[in-house]
Amino acid sequence: MSIYIIEEKCRGCRDCMKACPFEAIKMTEGKAKINYDKCTQCGVCELACKFEAILAEKE
Repeated sequence: MSIYIIEEKCRGCRDCMKACPFEAIKMTEGKAKINYDKCTQCGVCELACKFEAILAEKE
């Protein structure tokens, strides 16, 4: 699985950042950014995003 942030949809609400159990999401210039070194591709952030700004794609 691959996790992506769709920047145009991100509202900077921090819900994904708060939900991430691995602290792999930080805010940069008001947008969520994934630290792929910490990300385990669990998909919790996608479920937490009410703006559909995070996409988890199965490979």
